[in-house]
Amino acid sequence: MALAHEVESALGKHDGIVIASSSLCEVPDPGSLRQFEMNVRVDYLREEDAWTLFMEAAASLNIEDLLTVAPRELARLYQLAPADFVTVVRQARFRPVKSLRELYVRLYAEFSLKLLPRGRQGALPLQKQAIA
Repeated sequence: MALAHEVESALGKHDGIVIASSSLCEVPDPGSLRQFEMNVRVDYLREEDAWTLFMEAAASLNIEDLLTVAPRELARLYQLAPADFVTVVRQARFRPVKSLRELYVRLYAEFSLKLLPRGRQGALPLQKQAIA
């Protein structure tokens, strides 16, 4: 919370244009959003948009077995974003995706990451050290 207050104070003194983004879905102090002239929320894909990107990803990966995954099955992955498709297609350069089912499984893996409890974010996990 101290960091948020520090940022708000710095923004209050700034005379120019500030563009900021956050991946935080919940704002600790909704009142802090009032100091901005514009707030934009980018949400997850709608079912039909996810299906369109799914078909485009399949085409870009030269996958032809298009009847192995149904739209309702993909709709279960309700927190897909365009970046998830980009990630899977990019990873396919090193681990080729051979079927539509495999494309779905890889997207499911990306979706599952969003279901993990949010804690401290970072590249390395914290390790508890014994005090001698």
